[in-house]
Amino acid sequence: MLEKYVSKGSKKLRCGFTTGTCAAAASAGAARMLLSGKVIENITVITPSGNSVTVGLTDIKKENAIKGLREFLRPEFIGRVDEIVVFNELTVDNYKDIAKLMLSELSDSLKEKSISFGYSDDVPALLVSKMDGTVRGARDLRNVIRRNVEDKISNYLVDNYDKPLKSINLSADGDEVILETK
Repeated sequence: MLEKYVSKGSKKLRCGFTTGTCAAAASAGAARMLLSGKVIENITVITPSGNSVTVGLTDIKKENAIKGLREFLRPEFIGRVDEIVVFNELTVDNYKDIAKLMLSELSDSLKEKSISFGYSDDVPALLVSKMDGTVRGARDLRNVIRRNVEDKISNYLVDNYDKPLKSINLSADGDEVILETK
């Protein structure tokens, strides 16, 4: 619905906390560890939209990681593995920060349509609480925001297409995201 893209040269990049962001963090972390010879606990990357994301890294023994990879990769691929970086499990606070990033991207999309956007401090926590678990990570959070925020905004815009909209503010009421419009 309100997906935002940024053009970088001839490429069209989707903005957000995506698999690409995680891959960039893993690559940057692995490169820094290889070059410095030191364990790096956190790595910060910049998303295409200009937001910075800091991700925790965990160092594990290569032998243990290779043992686990043998279950999934064929032997000819195992020999090509130079470095393995394992991310720390995301905390509730990490998910809240990611929710804020995703909401700021929504804010940018609405700003392009001359609609201001805001939310109360309890909205990111409510969105995180609606996740099905941490198995799908930030992807699950993206779906929660789509269902509980973007769909509500879309429905409002369609139902009130003839009324000018200047601002949208989100608040939390129990387990419900409330859309306030002006």
